[in-house]
Amino acid sequence: MTKISDFIASLTSKERNELIRELGISLKKPIVKKVKPAIVKLKHGKILISRRKLSRLVHQNYTDKQLAEVFNVSERTISRRIKEYNLKGRPFKKKPLDFILTTDYIAQLKRDYSGLIVHRMPSKTFINSVDHILSNEKKYPKGKFFACCVYFVLQYEDGSYYVKMYSFRYRDQPVPYEEIRDWILKYADEMVAHMWENSLFIFIKNIAFDFLNKKEHLAVPPKYRGKQR
Repeated sequence: MTKISDFIASLTSKERNELIRELGISLKKPIVKKVKPAIVKLKHGKILISRRKLSRLVHQNYTDKQLAEVFNVSERTISRRIKEYNLKGRPFKKKPLDFILTTDYIAQLKRDYSGLIVHRMPSKTFINSVDHILSNEKKYPKGKFFACCVYFVLQYEDGSYYVKMYSFRYRDQPVPYEEIRDWILKYADEMVAHMWENSLFIFIKNIAFDFLNKKEHLAVPPKYRGKQR
């Protein structure tokens, strides 16, 4: 008995097309959808951990246990990567809720980050030692505000450190201090880190927040405007 495949092969192109139309079938090879390979965590048998992200979280006082949970690895692996990347540990410990002189705070930063270059110096006299909010008195600001200046530390690829500042406008109309404070403390890390993610700098941490009541400051990206906790 002649096999069907042999029979089809003996047909001319025209006869084969007519047969296809009559039977409603296709003799073409099925299209195989390409599937992207799964993300590989290993490179030459070594677990990959982003130096940029690890450096930022280390300087934000994440413990080895918290870092292990973030990267889904063991605490021992985290310790090895911190040593391998020559990261400087966790420079700040939580202090009682209190205001200190801004000059003393900057001096401490210069001790923690060797060779720190301060491009923009906070102008307010005092800073809270826990949430790093600036004020001209030993108490939190009062009133309504449009914007917030965020001071932050960056690390250049050569290992040097810099203090820079960027202004974010919250809304076109002034809002109570508590509202803009909650907003900036929630989104500042994400906004500043996003600004520098494709640069030669690594965002380390935000170090100070100065609330402003002037309209001329830069607008915040629409993604974050007016978001609440």
